[in-house]
Amino acid sequence: MIRLEGHASAGFRWEVVVEDEAAAIDVRTRTTAPPPTPAVPESFNVDEQVVVVARAAGHAVLRLQLRRPWETESLDERVFNVTVSE
Repeated sequence: MIRLEGHASAGFRWEVVVEDEAAAIDVRTRTTAPPPTPAVPESFNVDEQVVVVARAAGHAVLRLQLRRPWETESLDERVFNVTVSE
């Protein structure tokens, strides 16, 4: 599991791209539950989680880009090389 800082209140979401022909992994995203906050929260952002599940032996490149759906440029990018062995 990869935990990423959320920026949804500004319109940003983490976009997940798996670069792999053999699809060695499955990936799903979810948001975390917000922590208990005082009466007036500082932010309405919650972290996002990327869950990676191995499907078969192989290699995949997992590219995570923080972007607004209507924009082409990303604010941040994280790249992970994933190797699944038997």
